Amino acid sequence: MALAACAGSTPTEPATLTDASVSALLDVRASGCQTNVGLGTASLIDDTLALTAAHVVAGADAVSVIDLNGLEHAAEVVWFDPDLDLAALRVPAGIATPLEIQPDDVDDAAVSRGEFDDRVVTTSDVDVLRHVNVETTDIYLDREVVRPGFELTGDIEPGDSGTVVVGPDGAAGVVWSRSTRTTGRAWAVDIPAEFRDSTFLDSLDAPVELGPCLG
Repeated sequence: MALAACAGSTPTEPATLTDASVSALLDVRASGCQTNVGLGTASLIDDTLALTAAHVVAGADAVSVIDLNGLEHAAEVVWFDPDLDLAALRVPAGIATPLEIQPDDVDDAAVSRGEFDDRVVTTSDVDVLRHVNVETTDIYLDREVVRPGFELTGDIEPGDSGTVVVGPDGAAGVVWSRSTRTTGRAWAVDIPAEFRDSTFLDSLDAPVELGPCLG
């Protein structure tokens, strides 16, 4: 399992980034409550649909994504689930390479993250520790929920929220939290089964409400 991250000050050409998780990567910018830069990432799972964490875009008036070339594109949030901490964005076609959705549980995978303003995208190894149903709260801390997914360990950093966990057969989950107690520990939520259904994906064609600002 690997993480793709940003460091340094020299841009890396996308052609050198051969890992599938990196090729699908987008940086998310959200404005409204405040401008969130480097708060989270997204990954393309269809020609014009990307997944990220719901808390990355909650309360936003406008959302955009940055591609590996450093170009900014307008995005619309077309699916928003504060219980799962998962959101889907409509983005222009051709700005990244979409991932397939993994059909089964993931044991070996890759995770990508990054900001692309004069940054280099890099990778590092992480592991899936276990599959787990996490008892937590929704992103607003209003009610108790259960998130099905898995626990990760490795080089996990702030700003990894929304990054997609990629297994040998495609995308399997989305990172929603990094441990504040244990270094290099994080959790990912499973990608819901309906995202494997092309009819469902095609139905996500209109902006949705993003709830109030967090905090």
